[in-house]
Amino acid sequence: MRVEAIGQDSQSGFVHIGKLLPKVLKEVARRVELRQRLEAEHGGQINDQEFIEVAEHDEGCRL
Repeated sequence: MRVEAIGQDSQSGFVHIGKLLPKVLKEVARRVELRQRLEAEHGGQINDQEFIEVAEHDEGCRL
């Protein structure tokens, strides 16, 4: 996930884990659900690169 997308501290460049972790977990859960749905619609597995392109384009953020 790009740190800039969640509010990086402008002076130190670090993000407190308490702010980062819930957003990362939410994005992981979204991607799990999305991948299962896409593979069900496709009728089989999709490759990782195709999935990443769809996941990041579909209102997601880069992990």
